[in-house]
Amino acid sequence: MTVEVDRRIVRVSNIPQTATSKDLFDFFNSALGNSFVYAIEITIDRKNWKSRGFGRVQFDTLAAKLAAIELSSNGNLAFKGSHLSLPLLRRCRRSAR
Repeated sequence: MTVEVDRRIVRVSNIPQTATSKDLFDFFNSALGNSFVYAIEITIDRKNWKSRGFGRVQFDTLAAKLAAIELSSNGNLAFKGSHLSLPLLRRCRRSAR
């Protein structure tokens, strides 16, 4: 049995070192429309407090997540000189018990 994962959180990579969560939040809201992003988390290096190049975005709806993935797959998520990368949808295999 194949079931599509119902999660609104997605990993984002290619985040510039100078980016802040607010910058990324504002960028996604401008690219997708207001009220589509719920939260942003950028993983930082403890030594210099700069982005390690990846993080997570939680969208308000699955439709917003799908729109962001589509923009990323078409190369239309250019942020501060970097093309943000979001993974393509995955499907999980679960055995029916």
